[in-house]
Amino acid sequence: MNGRIAFAGVLAVCVAGAGAYVAWAMARGGGGDAPSAASAASLRKLTASPYVAFLTSPKDVAPYDELYVASLARPSRRLAVGLRCDRVAMNDAMGSCVEHNVGIGVTYTVTFFDSAFHEVAHGGGTGIPSRTRLSPSGRLAAVTSFTQGDSYLQAGQFSTTTSIFDTHTGRAVVANLERLHVFRGGRAFDPLDRNFWGVTFASDSVFYATMASGNTTWLVRGDLRTRTMRTVHENVECPSLSPDGARIAFKRRVASGAWRFTVLDLSTGAETPLAEHESVDDQLAWLDGSKLAYGWQGAVWVVDADGGGRPRLLLRNAQSPTVVDPGLRST
Repeated sequence: MNGRIAFAGVLAVCVAGAGAYVAWAMARGGGGDAPSAASAASLRKLTASPYVAFLTSPKDVAPYDELYVASLARPSRRLAVGLRCDRVAMNDAMGSCVEHNVGIGVTYTVTFFDSAFHEVAHGGGTGIPSRTRLSPSGRLAAVTSFTQGDSYLQAGQFSTTTSIFDTHTGRAVVANLERLHVFRGGRAFDPLDRNFWGVTFASDSVFYATMASGNTTWLVRGDLRTRTMRTVHENVECPSLSPDGARIAFKRRVASGAWRFTVLDLSTGAETPLAEHESVDDQLAWLDGSKLAYGWQGAVWVVDADGGGRPRLLLRNAQSPTVVDPGLRST
């Protein structure tokens, strides 16, 4: 896109496009030893104010797998945490670091750590991890992995497993969302070819996700207490719930087969296309109530949630950034 302008005020959550990720994740092998972590005192000082946690690469090329933190007031000041991840998510209570296992079949390990970056628990599953998100309290984490195929580009030609973990124990609360029952229009709707991915949490019991069957996708609203989900809206992929819980940002498939970033008003069903016109495979993240962040071509961009403006460059040489600020609800 020509004419995009730099944007350096704040940093935000970003999950990189799954298709590009899998290509290098499978090739990177063990990746060597983790970088030396910053001292505990330095980390405490930097993270005493709002900061961003993100994955980067000193070589400015994939894989972006070294976990760093940077001050929001001075983003150029970066410290290595000492973990390596394929995907990371964080809020002010907890972090989730997911890494595929090398030489142990197609499996992954997820490490949960507290706000001081102390490891709390470990979990794991099968497949190549592609997404992770935390509930607002940090008590639950969702991990999606590819168990067949390597991207979301071709509907019906991939298979995913999405698990929800207790971050305090590492145990799976739900081993696979396919074990929950789905309702559509008040009737049971459990097609055999269903897939689920892209979880975004409203609370420790309520979440939204994408459900796919055949060539159709739906936004579903899940309730862990009743172990049920219900369809909400059609043609929704990779949802992200706004901080006020009133809107869903997502990828919408258009007639050409490309994706278009869109915001859905949950109360009215109205859709607002965003100013990003490229077909981007990513799960949008709310920077605040009015802006959204996403990864595209090795950089992180920001776009207005009301459909106005134009995309602005946010961060280079980084993936999976998460703003850690008690005033910002991360979903």
